[in-house]
Amino acid sequence: MTRDFIARCEKAGIAFRFCDFDKENPNEALDFSNILVTLCLRNPQEREVGRKPPTKLINAWAAHTIPIIDREPGYLSVGTPDRDCLLLRADHRCSPQDAQEELFSLLVKVVSNDLSQLHAEIAKQAERFTKPAIASDLLTFLTEEDAPEWGLKQKMAITLALVIFPIKRVIRKCNRIVRRAVNDK
Repeated sequence: MTRDFIARCEKAGIAFRFCDFDKENPNEALDFSNILVTLCLRNPQEREVGRKPPTKLINAWAAHTIPIIDREPGYLSVGTPDRDCLLLRADHRCSPQDAQEELFSLLVKVVSNDLSQLHAEIAKQAERFTKPAIASDLLTFLTEEDAPEWGLKQKMAITLALVIFPIKRVIRKCNRIVRRAVNDK
């Protein structure tokens, strides 16, 4: 976003608050209490965007903000544009000027329209992705025998992924602590 774009938005009554993820404290939640919209756009330099999970979108729902997403497969796999999120159709990687124009229109739409239906759908999605709801769905999936398309092999692979992912996270955290200790000496 350019300074001109931000100034144009501010003239229209739209203020920005940029939140940066704290890599030192990844579990510390950001305060979204006074945020209306969350931009769920990837950095144009990121590779393998198609393999990224829809974490930003789910976090936006959890914060009860209106997510504006791009055409990323992960976002489109769980979100439905104009129902529980807004879609930035212009490719911000290839045509940033077009994307800024469309983004401005979407932001004006959010500020000037009654979006109670959109907010209701966002609340449903926030509930759908709570930890208890996900755990319940997973337990049902793993124990349900009526899903012939999912064999034992696929269920075991998913279970292992759910176990291995947290273990990898703990290992990365331990490695960071060791690196800091070594660097401090």
